Amino acid sequence: MIQFGAGNPGALKWTLLPIKLIELIAGLDEMNAFGPYVTRKSLWDYFGKAFSVDLSGAEKALSQMKTRKIELAIFSKELRESVLALVDRSME
Repeated sequence: MIQFGAGNPGALKWTLLPIKLIELIAGLDEMNAFGPYVTRKSLWDYFGKAFSVDLSGAEKALSQMKTRKIELAIFSKELRESVLALVDRSME
């Protein structure tokens, strides 16, 4: 059984860069995936605790991500490619 939160031996831990989780959460927030009354701050707190990752600088990182000149939504593209690869393998 999967448990949530730091200190639980079976807890899930985010192993990718925190910016990738920030991008995912921001996308979910933008889509109102948890309803229109859930704040992004509460999502940072929830996901940070659930996956044992420090998201205290998430708003600043998101702001920097919006202003950078390089390609945006990199993790979203990686995630899409992973799902497509999974579908391709299952069709073989």
